[in-house]
Amino acid sequence: MVKMAWIRRFSLLAFSLLAIDAASATPVPSQGSMKGVDFSNALGLPEIKVEMAESRLKLSPSPEALNDVIIALEELLNSKCMTKLPQTLTYPGNPSDPICIARMQRILELNPGNPVGLCVRDGITAQSCVDAYQNQQLSVFYPSSSIEGLDPALKVGLSAADTARITGFETSLAEINQRYQSAVADADKKKCLDDATLVYEQALSVACRVTSVKLTPKTSTGASNEDLEITQTRERLLQVPPAIRGDYQREMTQKVLKELESANVSTERRGVLQTLLQVIDAPDAPVPQQATETVRTRIVLAKCNEFMELAKKATADLPNPVCYREGWYSPQCIQALKRWRVMKQQEEIKGRVKTTPGAAPSSSTYRF
Repeated sequence: MVKMAWIRRFSLLAFSLLAIDAASATPVPSQGSMKGVDFSNALGLPEIKVEMAESRLKLSPSPEALNDVIIALEELLNSKCMTKLPQTLTYPGNPSDPICIARMQRILELNPGNPVGLCVRDGITAQSCVDAYQNQQLSVFYPSSSIEGLDPALKVGLSAADTARITGFETSLAEINQRYQSAVADADKKKCLDDATLVYEQALSVACRVTSVKLTPKTSTGASNEDLEITQTRERLLQVPPAIRGDYQREMTQKVLKELESANVSTERRGVLQTLLQVIDAPDAPVPQQATETVRTRIVLAKCNEFMELAKKATADLPNPVCYREGWYSPQCIQALKRWRVMKQQEEIKGRVKTTPGAAPSSSTYRF
């Protein structure tokens, strides 16, 4: 009865998740690291996604399932552990929330160089965080693109309503561009730029609503790059029939424990020995999945990329193109938001944007 009740509960959660995903186009365990952590009080949508992705990975290990777990963990860490970052533009790292700690440990276990995990651990200004995001690539998805394991939302693309809104934004930008080209006074040109900025903010929020992150292995993924001794120990024990395996396990365990007692064991070797104990105890347990050497790619729709490029040319200081390109929790985005906030504060203090007396009119090459 308890088992059936859990199955019914999990099915309801799965149904709820699918229903919410269908209605939204918004753009991821080590038993030791999560032991004693109660997730029941924080079982929101991101946590449900993590649990379901972990279940899929356990039932059918694959690079695609591993990618889904990592992305679900990223979403949870961003939304729960760095919730106020886009508003405060600060995050020092070193989380104290047990769920954040557990999920952070899990994502770094699966993907040691993961930028979200490193930023949650070390802080948004840490060099490790900046460097990890610096290696991220951008890929544009076109209807003819063929990318395996792609988020279905990208293939669906924008809805008819969103496409109509995009057309409206393009019309507005064309009208603003005409006004800009015919404007003579700097104040009028400034007004056109401000109007274009507002339209670009709205256009990007629609065109970039659907994004995805994909981890592509530099080398083969699957079993973790574990120490050869661990792999050989597992294989040796699996060749022994379970009925007589106990004697071999006890002998191996005693040998490992004896080495662990030595004061000369290095930290790295101690880690290998502790893993060996786990393998000796359960040699038939699933081999841990890990994505160590990966290329991180952020995938956006073609229209999103088009607006990002245009916005950068027309309103160079607008942070939105950077944030949609790199991610709203990336250090690059946070720095762009800081610069934008300072600029707006200075404008507010001055009351107007000062121009250089006698300066030539701005070049009329903007394309809105």
